[in-house]
Amino acid sequence: MGTTSSSPPVVQPGVFVQPAGAQLRSAPDEEALIKVWDEVGECLGYPKPDGWRIQIHKTGRLVKLFSRSGKDWARVFPSILKMIRDQLGDDQVILDAELVGFDHHGEHLVPSRLRYAHHFRCYLLDALYLRGQDQTSLPTSKRLRLIRDYLHYAFHSSFTLAEYTSIKSEKGFITFYQQCRSRKAEGFDGAIIKQLDKPYFSDVLKVKPEETVDAVVVGAERDPHGTFKTFLLAVPCHKRNSWVPIAKVARTSEADWNAVWSACEPHIQDYCPGNLEDPPVIPDLWIAPKIVVTVKVTELKAGKNYLVFGFGARDCVLREDKSPQEATTFEQVLQLAGQSEILEPRQKQQQLSLFE
Repeated sequence: MGTTSSSPPVVQPGVFVQPAGAQLRSAPDEEALIKVWDEVGECLGYPKPDGWRIQIHKTGRLVKLFSRSGKDWARVFPSILKMIRDQLGDDQVILDAELVGFDHHGEHLVPSRLRYAHHFRCYLLDALYLRGQDQTSLPTSKRLRLIRDYLHYAFHSSFTLAEYTSIKSEKGFITFYQQCRSRKAEGFDGAIIKQLDKPYFSDVLKVKPEETVDAVVVGAERDPHGTFKTFLLAVPCHKRNSWVPIAKVARTSEADWNAVWSACEPHIQDYCPGNLEDPPVIPDLWIAPKIVVTVKVTELKAGKNYLVFGFGARDCVLREDKSPQEATTFEQVLQLAGQSEILEPRQKQQQLSLFE
């Protein structure tokens, strides 16, 4: 696992900083799990909450709740603001957390429904700034001890520290992951793995039983009756500064589809998005690559007219908490597909910047 930046950013309460990244590892069976263990060795892990990643900034009574894209959602979650103000005595903190929502029956809500939750749980994943100091250069094990020592008083009710487990063996790793998988109904969807000696700005591993991809919508197709029924999805390839088509996803859940379509409508355009590699088919309309969705896929492998194709793409949900820069990269898709090389592009002349 590498670092996300060669020069860590300045960490200052009140000013959003891009959080540490995560590399996806699909682990549908024990053989795949053993490969992950061979990659990391002795480590720390916690069940991955299935919600919104938020960065909590508290400066005095002022609290900001930044999503991974840097948008402040504080006004949308007043109960979380009150909880942070009431339970955190420190006036200068930056915390890395995950916000998970539940309905009035206590059933976990998928991230696309988080804003409509009846109640929340906020899991503290890490700390960037505590005791008046930037803590990001400390290794994971020391940061965790600091969090437990310094913030133990704040953990009660809906605010709690992620359930870190020290993993010392292959058998322990497999057992830990199996326990994480058994807790889906509680709002967990896999595991996060951190190495003991890494600073905060290092990629962690996100280990999940099935392959999910965060992609952008770049086009839509009509059915024979003229209704838009299919989205064309693409992911960013940073090496080639391009968007690479990887899947088409059909309409399923009416509510999820309508949410995605409403978000896409302002970005409909008459021309193919810049930097989009040649699509396998020309959609009925183009959409600027601004809207991020999460889809599940049965398998990722080479497909007809696709460099990599997501077979069985389904459960397309809007991720308004994520920006296009945070979409799953084509390099990550290749890794999930078991390929090590990027083939020569079939693209037109590119623009200067992928995320303009």
